[in-house]
Amino acid sequence: MAVNGWKTILLGVAVISMVTPALAAEVRYFRFKNSAGSTVISPAIPPEYASQGYSIINSKGRVLEEIPPALTRQEILEKREQEIRTLAAEGQKAEQRSSDEALMKLYSTVPDIERAEERAISEIEDRIKITHSNIQRLNTMRENKERLAADKERAGKAVPERVLRDIAEIDQAVEEDRTEIARREQDKTFVRERFTRDTHRLKRLLGIIDDQGTIIVRKAVESLRPEQLGGIWRSRDKSGNRYEWIINPKGNFSWFSNQIDGGKLLILGSWGLEKGVLVITSELRQTTSPDGSTSNSATEEQRQATVVAIKDDEFSVLLENETELRFQRAN
Repeated sequence: MAVNGWKTILLGVAVISMVTPALAAEVRYFRFKNSAGSTVISPAIPPEYASQGYSIINSKGRVLEEIPPALTRQEILEKREQEIRTLAAEGQKAEQRSSDEALMKLYSTVPDIERAEERAISEIEDRIKITHSNIQRLNTMRENKERLAADKERAGKAVPERVLRDIAEIDQAVEEDRTEIARREQDKTFVRERFTRDTHRLKRLLGIIDDQGTIIVRKAVESLRPEQLGGIWRSRDKSGNRYEWIINPKGNFSWFSNQIDGGKLLILGSWGLEKGVLVITSELRQTTSPDGSTSNSATEEQRQATVVAIKDDEFSVLLENETELRFQRAN
């Protein structure tokens, strides 16, 4: 039995040894089309047909591999250009993600970035005011020098070179200050443009607007109570107009706006609250034009403003024209 077992094992090994080389040496053929358009199956493929693409098949005709046609020079160029565009787009996306992360670290709400813009503009305006004051001081110095020169001339004496030199230096300093003011005004424009872009992007990141810049409908604070709005509130819009809103929890209010053109507006009226929406009724309007003239008119105009956010010291409303105003408590 042992001898017969060994014979069986040896026979099996011999069979495997014969079959394996046969499988390993499976014949492969190339299937391609010649210049006449006819399909050719051959153990080899001429170089001039290899670039046109071909199939590798076995002896039974089963496709083992498909080789696509080689790219033309134009196709290679277009492919490379597409790769470059893809890389550039990926780089822009990475840069945008980094910029968005930095923006969100700086400002968590729209009021935050609006306050930052106000501070930046205020700093520039303060420097402009200082420069204007310096020009006034220099003009006073120039007037004194001119009087001194005039006194010398009336006395029949020559104007000292030092006085003339001082006047020239003052003129140069005034010109430099005016150039500085012009530069600061350009800085204000640049800052406003930068904050406008950043504010728009922040609103998108916060889900306030969509990709087209359309305001996404925001829900009113329906749990709002009238006593939460009682007090003196102040606000400022993008143009620099300032507002003061005195709200009486019992239903009366006074609204005062100070426009950047010098005009003023006082509105007296009543208000009510309906599920987070302020229903505001104007009863008296007093308008003061920039030249100081005043006009009064009685009115029954009614408007609505949706309270979309509120804290102890600030709240935000969405007006009917989709403008958002943020008010801070002044008392």
